[in-house]
Amino acid sequence: MGYGLGHSPREGVFLNGRSNWSVSSHRRGLEGENAIVFKQLWRCKALPSALVTAWRVLENKLATRVNLEKRGIAVESPLCSLCRVEVESNNHLFRLCNVSTSANEMWGVIQTAVVSELWKHRNNVIFNGGVVDGLEVVALVQVKAWSWITSKPLSGLFSFSEWCLELLICMMMVS
Repeated sequence: MGYGLGHSPREGVFLNGRSNWSVSSHRRGLEGENAIVFKQLWRCKALPSALVTAWRVLENKLATRVNLEKRGIAVESPLCSLCRVEVESNNHLFRLCNVSTSANEMWGVIQTAVVSELWKHRNNVIFNGGVVDGLEVVALVQVKAWSWITSKPLSGLFSFSEWCLELLICMMMVS
């Protein structure tokens, strides 16, 4: 972005000579259109290392083979470490790679169940005087996603309790 930073005894550090510089103002400038996504990300109850990795994905700052080459770091091959078919970029690794596609499809089902249950819960609160209950929404998302996934032909054969207790194993079983 090329900001010109300057110093003034009265104003401290300033940005382009127009206003006081602060970490928060700089962060807002960097976030731009993604401000809502970044706020949601940093509020997530995940481990800090997972949050930083997700942030780096959003910023295209992960050390994928394409990004390593851009930084002048030699890589043995530009091909994806997982499929060895396409060049390993953020877009390929997390959206297009055949290894990530099945996981993304599963998360798509879960995200759709979240949207569906949130909307139903919201309408129940508004139109039926229902009580806001986030745990109920989560439980209903689990049921809905499991029922959708297990109803498909050639899908994983696992019980609801296995789905709740061993989600990753069940996700690997789904074709």
